[in-house]
Amino acid sequence: MPQAINLKKIVKRFGPIPACQGVNLEVAEGEIHALVGENGAGKSTLMRILYGMIEPDAGEIRLWGNPVRFRNPHQAIQHGLGMVHQQLMLISEFSVWENIILGQETLLSRRAALKTIEGLAETVDLRAGLEDRVSRLSVDQRQKIELIKVLYRRAKIIILDEPTSMLALPEVARLFEVIRRLAQRGHTIIFISHKLGEVMNLAQRITVMRRGKDVAALPVAQTNAHDLARLMVGHELAPLAKPKSQPVKAEVLRVENLWGKDISFQINRGQIFGIAGVAGNGQEELAETLLGLRSPNRGRILLDGCDITQAGIYRRRQSGLAYIPPERETQAVIGKWSLQDNFLLGQQRCQDYQTNHIIKNEAVKQAARSAIQEFSIHPPDSSARIRQLSGGNQQKLVIARETGRPYKLLIACQPTQGLDIGASNFVYQRLLEDRANGRSILLISFELEELLSLADIIGVMCRGRLVYQAETDKANMAEISLWMSGAGQHAA
Repeated sequence: MPQAINLKKIVKRFGPIPACQGVNLEVAEGEIHALVGENGAGKSTLMRILYGMIEPDAGEIRLWGNPVRFRNPHQAIQHGLGMVHQQLMLISEFSVWENIILGQETLLSRRAALKTIEGLAETVDLRAGLEDRVSRLSVDQRQKIELIKVLYRRAKIIILDEPTSMLALPEVARLFEVIRRLAQRGHTIIFISHKLGEVMNLAQRITVMRRGKDVAALPVAQTNAHDLARLMVGHELAPLAKPKSQPVKAEVLRVENLWGKDISFQINRGQIFGIAGVAGNGQEELAETLLGLRSPNRGRILLDGCDITQAGIYRRRQSGLAYIPPERETQAVIGKWSLQDNFLLGQQRCQDYQTNHIIKNEAVKQAARSAIQEFSIHPPDSSARIRQLSGGNQQKLVIARETGRPYKLLIACQPTQGLDIGASNFVYQRLLEDRANGRSILLISFELEELLSLADIIGVMCRGRLVYQAETDKANMAEISLWMSGAGQHAA
């Protein structure tokens, strides 16, 4: 097949930080090509260069054999490129069709535009009306709208950045059907993912990046997930060891009839309680209510026997709550601040870091540097602005900050979202160590395998209710998937 994409010796530095160090990438026309690597390996930078979001310092870009150099995404779109970002870029209060034509309003009449969009909606299996408000749609339907947007702009090359990070297994399967259908129709797909099982299932060829360089490019048939993980991190990964739970029969959290919707459960000391569910079924609202960001109209929340239902966020944090939010960019970090200042967030009143309301900068700096080293955050510079880091390295700093607190209960929402396999493995070991030391964790995740590997008890949320609870060793993935889809009640 002819080459659709040929990148040669791409170089990009951000100040002293090398993001791409002579990267090569070849993708054939009509191919599904996976791009994998650790957090900070340079994958996103390389794709932003291809899409015209940033300019390279050196190197050559060829599309279908022709040299190109884009100064902005508009030029890339004109040359047949489209990109679906991990953070979906839709206007919630606009309708489906309004989001799709945004920026293209003058090209076709409304009637012609709707006719074109209807055909594309059928191609990607969009199960929503074109007049529906995006705010009312599920995550997988919103993602398909993003796909229609790039197809509406006649993209022949489509870059998908972590498209499955917020999808449940049935939704992933449906998305893969759409991607394969697009490839069969001649579209070239670049699929960026940390989920190696998905990569092996979907892609035809894989390029592996490590520390800003391409270290391997090979057909899927010639590799496996284990070898890919080793290529990504540069060494063998230690197997995850989950010791049998020995929770103390001391209750740390009790939730009683929250919102009057039968959300009742308890977590004992030294126990991980996992919550599964498709995005948008109340998991985030539950976490925010436990932290004090939302007020329940009914029910009670008890932490270590104390009723905190009406307590403020500060009191709850002082009582032993730690929190890893699901959206790091908007809820966990301040982009223009340094790693050191972001590490201090939420801990400004801690005696270790202040005296008489004066911050002890040297103590904060030493603690931040220690966390950076322990969690292998790159670049290892506590004074660097956090927005200069990859999303995965930002997430590692948030996890280091929250697990470094002397917490009683950690509310962890999608803690490994955007993390590579090595970093995820490290986080898993950290959570299991905290569990062994008597700490309690509420783990909310879209990853069933993650929950089944870590949790002692697993629950499922569907339509704002906790519809299923079981000890993890007595549960199975198929049964949980049924409850997640809303069919569990009929199957029970």
